[in-house]
Amino acid sequence: MTGGNIVAFVENACAGIPLNKAPLIGRSSELAAIHRLASKAEAGAGTLLFVAGEGGIGKTKLVESVGEQLAAKGWTVASGRAYPVERGVPFAIFSDALLPTLKSYDAASLTVLSRGAAELKSIFPTLNGISSYNSSGDDAGEYKARMLWSFSQLLGRLAQKQPLALVLENLQWADESSLELLHFVARNAGTQRLLVLGTYNLTERDS
Repeated sequence: MTGGNIVAFVENACAGIPLNKAPLIGRSSELAAIHRLASKAEAGAGTLLFVAGEGGIGKTKLVESVGEQLAAKGWTVASGRAYPVERGVPFAIFSDALLPTLKSYDAASLTVLSRGAAELKSIFPTLNGISSYNSSGDDAGEYKARMLWSFSQLLGRLAQKQPLALVLENLQWADESSLELLHFVARNAGTQRLLVLGTYNLTERDS
């Protein structure tokens, strides 16, 4: 990686550190710092990490390298990317990241894994093995709470099988519902074997 600066903001989900108070990681120690967090996550201290910087300075290369190294160690690595044209598509980046992993399960196994939580259909509308759910007549707030909780629990069950690295790129383009879901995942990941890596392009963020 050459030129520019990469700044990584680290938040340990179980510690509840505000992002603007999180420690900065120097460029030369990024990989080592991420692997230290991965070791903590593997031991059950779920962690969220943001890698932010200008375009073209190697954020994608960094998280891809980490993903390859973790996969070689037996982790499940699920990667997704946000796109400007999908900002109106709810939960697009999570669907992009997790569909390949979830589609590797047969319908019966997926039903067990999801515990039959039909609310997950809102996040994965094309996924077989999750029943459709008609939320009409339900309280919107209660439905959303069930959906967020069901998704967090789904991640936890995936991570019980193998430590899970969830790589979310271009978060500056993520839709509002995905950011809300990310916030919920971070708040509830403290006892999960989960590492969330997010990249954020500082030159393409909204003004």
